Amino acid sequence: DTLAAKYREYGLVEEANNRLNAHNQVLHSTITAGWIGGLLMLLVLLLPLIAAIRYRNMLLIGFLVLVLLNFGVEAMLERQAGVIFYAFIFALLFTQPWKTRNTKP
Repeated sequence: DTLAAKYREYGLVEEANNRLNAHNQVLHSTITAGWIGGLLMLLVLLLPLIAAIRYRNMLLIGFLVLVLLNFGVEAMLERQAGVIFYAFIFALLFTQPWKTRNTKP
């Protein structure tokens, strides 16, 4: 609704009528929730990536890089399937019971 209102504000009536979206999850979150929403979206993605790099969790790094690339070209969290995919796989990989960092006693 916010994006359609912005389209109308700038005179883009056809885009507003077709309800075109931004096709970028961070941009879409920033438009709908303001700059705080965009910042939170980036934090939700980048903080786990930093933790995954720190603990050398290659599977989680691969998943988060894939999600970051996908968020750049599609608003993945706008559909229930995207939310379930991200939440389930992220929770599965982030809370894994095995340790991936080489620690010596």
